[in-house]
Amino acid sequence: GMREHMRRVCDEIWILDLGGEGHAPPRDENVFDILTPVAIAVAVRARRGGGKRPARVWYGRISGTREEKLEALDKIRDFGSVDWRPCPSGWQDPFRPSGAGTGIVEARTGLAGPESYALWPCLTDLMPWQHSGTQAKRTWPIAPDTDTLERRWSALLQAKDRAAAFREDPDRRAEREYTVSLGERSDPKPIAELPLGAPMPEAQRSAYRSFDRQYLVVDSRLVSYLRPPLWHSQGGSQIFLTGLLTRPLAPGPALTATALVPDLHHFSGRGGKDAIPLYRTADTTEPNLTPGLLALLSSRYGRKVDALAFAAYSYGILAHPAFAEQFSAHLDARVIRVPITKDGTLFERVRSCGAKLLWLHTYGERCVPVGEQASRVHPGGRSLHAADTGRPASLSRELRLRRPKRIPPRRIRDHRAGSRRGLRLQGLGLERGAILADLPHGSGRRTKILRFGPDPSAALVRRVHERAA
Repeated sequence: GMREHMRRVCDEIWILDLGGEGHAPPRDENVFDILTPVAIAVAVRARRGGGKRPARVWYGRISGTREEKLEALDKIRDFGSVDWRPCPSGWQDPFRPSGAGTGIVEARTGLAGPESYALWPCLTDLMPWQHSGTQAKRTWPIAPDTDTLERRWSALLQAKDRAAAFREDPDRRAEREYTVSLGERSDPKPIAELPLGAPMPEAQRSAYRSFDRQYLVVDSRLVSYLRPPLWHSQGGSQIFLTGLLTRPLAPGPALTATALVPDLHHFSGRGGKDAIPLYRTADTTEPNLTPGLLALLSSRYGRKVDALAFAAYSYGILAHPAFAEQFSAHLDARVIRVPITKDGTLFERVRSCGAKLLWLHTYGERCVPVGEQASRVHPGGRSLHAADTGRPASLSRELRLRRPKRIPPRRIRDHRAGSRRGLRLQGLGLERGAILADLPHGSGRRTKILRFGPDPSAALVRRVHERAA
């Protein structure tokens, strides 16, 4: 990759980060009239021949308003004018510090909390397989129900201009053949050559956004990137964790969970290589955990710790908004770390809370408590989403509800995934764009599925930090 190439051909690299994230909170003023963050890079090469040692990389950051950033740049006279911090030295490591605490030396003295953040293991090291979620690049093959997809499919086949109705892009054309398909009702013929009445390819349920389950037509003629490895790993025990592993986190949980194959932008409407499966295989024989981790924890706590227990523990910590709140300065560096406690009793308490959250957030499909029925969190019946069905390219429309008997409390309405609020009420209905668009039965009367609890309190999260190994 580019980072390894630069480390091989250069002696030293300086990265001056000017920020400027404008797509979503936490927003930062940009020095240009753009939404993409900006940085200045200086690379020096003095030696000749291929480098056997990686170049040293230094990172600096200038914050503030646009005027303050430009003024700070104008005052720089030499490299000594900037407070540089060293970056990791691995060939492919990011060009940014591993943590933004007060320093390793202070952390080793026994201080707990933000100062020790850089000493904790990275989530991506503990769960080393990360993958991009599915990316359709068109919305009409995604809907809350299969009947809607059938009507859209029929409208596509009847369209006078199938290419226009299909919504072509450089990756998918109506007249081309594509071979990758996950469904049983696959037809290799191009969309443009299908006869009227051709059966719709198979649709399977997937995780479109956090807590938003939709049906997706799993055919590579319609979906630009199906991500077959994720579908092949899906089984009755699989859990996918999603977050922002390549972007700064906004206030709210650092992770959300689903039992279904997630979309590329599942976590908060924007994403990248951010889906983390708990298992590498559908039969759960190969956990996606660094070798030796479970044996080490089992030895430490004096009882067996399996992959699901560790996932529940991690979720109990990272899915709590207090984590992002307490370590916001470190999460700006896009590195999510997991504090692993030495206390077996505390581990079990957090694991129990995390398991309850996984049960709720997967619609009752995982971590089912004793006495509860799988895939059923509470009875009743109501949908919070409607879909236009008249034409393939239709977008979702707002659905107005009659007044529910019980309004969700503010802590539920204000729950966020990244920069996106989960449930937004407008009058008697939902605003356009709400995440929680396909709730299980009973959401008009009861809101148990939306609860973020009984979750670990902020005090419990802080206690884990204080006892982190």
